Amino acid sequence: MKDLHLPWAGTAARRFLPGRARFALAALLCFALASCSRNGPESAGGKQDAGKGDVGREEAPAAAGDEPSGEARSWSGALLETVRSADRLRVRTGSPFEQEPSRVTLFEIADPAGIREFVGRLQVAGCSKACECLGDRCLEFWRGSVLLETASVHHGRALRRRSGGPDAELSPEGRSALDALFEERFDEMLGLVLKEGLGEEQVAGVAAALLEHVHSADGRLLPRLKGGSPRVRGVAAWALAPSPREDVLSALCEALAADPDEGVRRVVADVLGRKGGEKAMRALLGALASDPNVEVRRAAASALGQARDEKAVPGLVEALGRESSEEVRDRIVSSLTIITEQEFGDDPGPWRTWLVSRKGK
Repeated sequence: MKDLHLPWAGTAARRFLPGRARFALAALLCFALASCSRNGPESAGGKQDAGKGDVGREEAPAAAGDEPSGEARSWSGALLETVRSADRLRVRTGSPFEQEPSRVTLFEIADPAGIREFVGRLQVAGCSKACECLGDRCLEFWRGSVLLETASVHHGRALRRRSGGPDAELSPEGRSALDALFEERFDEMLGLVLKEGLGEEQVAGVAAALLEHVHSADGRLLPRLKGGSPRVRGVAAWALAPSPREDVLSALCEALAADPDEGVRRVVADVLGRKGGEKAMRALLGALASDPNVEVRRAAASALGQARDEKAVPGLVEALGRESSEEVRDRIVSSLTIITEQEFGDDPGPWRTWLVSRKGK
């Protein structure tokens, strides 16, 4: 299998995403794992308020059911008036200040009536002081070759016009309209992630949009984890990382044990390490004990350290006693040190003694 790349910073990552993209996506997914409250496809309209507590942002959204403020109505009206004659909407990665070729076109809409309808659905709850970031992606409204307006998307819930003014905090209905735009083009964006030849930061930008806006991704990605090429299975495993669904966790554990491609199993090990929990720990210990591929065992050992679960220590010590690969042993020791904050080297004896001393504590 040709080398692939995914967003984790370990060895497995280098087979799916190159260089800096791994760090951008790892940060994104760590945030998603910490804050995700999705429950699968049925929750597509119920996105949480991502970015809550963003630096520099003072929010003034209307409460649910409240009428938008005069400032919010003015912002919406000004945007609609500015882009009323637009005949093309380009949705792309990056901030308004990023230049080609770093930008990636996620998709385009060449339907003037559809564009106006979409803008009309971008309901604004209130306006707020601009946050300090430059934006995650942009909506560009064009008439022929003339760029009428650019609205940058901030934290999945606010818009900022290129022409200036405060940020517009989208209402729940407005966020749903924005997310629906991406939902409808899920397959197109996934194809971009899989596309050969994109640069590191380009891939990161596409994947970030996919994760932030497509809330039914669980159910739509799960079949890809179980079928398709190794590249598709690996990307699906990575993109499923934020999912809280039990069937997703079960499928990931099954993939770690049974996927025929060692590259995919390595990525799944990284994902399970970041998800954590007893079921993931058992799957990782199983891979560490029995996977025939050294790189997969090494990934499993590292992932157990990421999970930081003390219940994994006996299994890690047992693995240290039987593992013949020096690289894997090094990772086991590293994970033991991370979890226990003890340093006994690669001799399993002192670790066993320490474990006995901990009984009953």
